[in-house]
Amino acid sequence: MSSIMDNWIGGEQNTHEISNFVEFLETINPRNIMEIGVKRWGTSSLWFKFCKRNDGQLYVLDSNEQVFADWVCGCPSRVHPILGNSTDPQLIKVVHKLIPDRSLDMLFIDACHTFYSVSSDYRNYKSLVRVGGVIGLHDIVNHDTGVPNLWKIIKTKTSLEFIDQHPPEGEAVCGIGVIIEDE
Repeated sequence: MSSIMDNWIGGEQNTHEISNFVEFLETINPRNIMEIGVKRWGTSSLWFKFCKRNDGQLYVLDSNEQVFADWVCGCPSRVHPILGNSTDPQLIKVVHKLIPDRSLDMLFIDACHTFYSVSSDYRNYKSLVRVGGVIGLHDIVNHDTGVPNLWKIIKTKTSLEFIDQHPPEGEAVCGIGVIIEDE
């Protein structure tokens, strides 16, 4: 496994899927990353390692104030917490002022999983990702959410899917879909 995965604090991710996704990310070595939907900092802790190693910035957006209060000793200087609803037009403007278009190497969408929310996040924040950067969506096979419906619409021939076909007992198959930004 990648050194990025060493001492991973876990989260609500399938270990096989996230490990393979991180292995793929090693090939593009992201520097500036944004995650929408932090919850317990599981994947954010991985993204932080990339940002730290590459002298980049991590932008984390969540609507739950407690998520940021739980970060021990406050957020490190390269972590930029953004509190609010990702679909709020005012917050979208704030984020676009904070992060220049085409400056992110990766956008990871894992917040509210309704079709409206996930499609809004994709539509409203994809312009922040550079050409050759990636947009990752969590739960592309979780049929209780709107994510698989969006995934069917946006995936292309060059999209990647990280899906555990044989999960160990106790781990759900969620799937991570990856769009490589080409516009």
